[in-house]
Amino acid sequence: YSIVQILPFGKLSLQNYLNKLNMIKILIVDDSDLKIRNILKSIEDIIDIHKISCDVSSDRINALRLLKINQYDLMILDIRLPNRFGEDSIENGGLKLLNELEANKKYFLPFHIIGLTGYEDVIKNNKNRFENSLWFLIKYSESHEDWKIKLRNKLIYLISSKTYLKSNDKLCYDYDIGIITAIQDSELKKILELPANWMEYKISNDNVTYFVGIFKNDTKSFRVVAASSNQMGMTSSTLLTSKLISNFHPHYIIMAGKAAGVKQDGLNYGDILLPILTWDYSTGKLSENENIEIFEPENKPIPINDEIEFFFNEAIRKNLFLHSIRNSWNRQNIQFELNAKMGPFASGPLVITTSNKIDQIKEYQRKLIGIDMETYAVFYTCFYSSLPKPVAISIKSISDFADIEKDDTYEEYACYTSSQFIYNFILEFLEPVSR
Repeated sequence: YSIVQILPFGKLSLQNYLNKLNMIKILIVDDSDLKIRNILKSIEDIIDIHKISCDVSSDRINALRLLKINQYDLMILDIRLPNRFGEDSIENGGLKLLNELEANKKYFLPFHIIGLTGYEDVIKNNKNRFENSLWFLIKYSESHEDWKIKLRNKLIYLISSKTYLKSNDKLCYDYDIGIITAIQDSELKKILELPANWMEYKISNDNVTYFVGIFKNDTKSFRVVAASSNQMGMTSSTLLTSKLISNFHPHYIIMAGKAAGVKQDGLNYGDILLPILTWDYSTGKLSENENIEIFEPENKPIPINDEIEFFFNEAIRKNLFLHSIRNSWNRQNIQFELNAKMGPFASGPLVITTSNKIDQIKEYQRKLIGIDMETYAVFYTCFYSSLPKPVAISIKSISDFADIEKDDTYEEYACYTSSQFIYNFILEFLEPVSR
């Protein structure tokens, strides 16, 4: 069935249906046309009418029919009420309705109930009945405004509390892990080779193809979503990160794939780069002095989460995963050991093939370990996102050293070591969101 066919509000769009769910639903049970008009008028005067949905019943039997099929936020109830339409009202008709609601589970009990009567003796005789259930019994009068003020305060509270609950739904993490890559054919491909029982997942009006799966061992299970922007660069990575946050609310977002390493002792092709801070090396001021262009960088680094930095340290200190990852690679003969390195990491809009540019970037962070075109964008988007903010992580591997000898000989190996380290790191150090 299409969603239009099964919606309880008839043939509505999904957005209209969601709007209905967020409305305050009120049932007015009263047999006085004038009193009903006054109640409706007071609601219109004090509350945005688009946030209110009102049903009206003039008798007990019809009210029970409505309460069998609707969950109301508030019921405004007259105590003197006829059993059926056209009959005379009886003094305890409203109380009989309340007793039936409480005794029979086939009815939806309203979240809040207000008794509204114009008779002093009715208030006196039924005050304890309402107070014992923490409900309200209010004196109605056409000439006084007290009942309108009390009704207004109750409705404002209901709208505020429902809005809070709706917004709080978005403050909860849904998926445990979101994995982002820039290149589908190499980087995302290696992620999808990880054991997760991946399934393709499409979202209406979104051209990104997502993949959802489960990473698990004997003690942990992680809900994972992975996607690729299929285009290198800050802009595409920012957009994809935003989509993952909005659609899946992951606890962690991990940037995977290959990067350019900075030549130094102990680093080789395929080695794991673990950024502890990242910045955009292209941000700054470009000026001119005696016909010479001068670039003044304005670097605002974003550090990694303290807990993740500790986990990185532990993985390196204990030499975890590296030996088994290298030995499981059987596509080509690798002559060097696999290592992992923590340090500063720079991102920018360029594919760099010159050591001069590397030296310029290192002037800001002399311990620079790597450069890519995406990590800073992922960190920035996570850091400044709305709640719940995901924790940003980047785990990339060296495919080249940003020099003239740049080629793709070790590209597949780098994508492999990155994906394998991510998988093992998640299962070893991270904890799934409680659900």
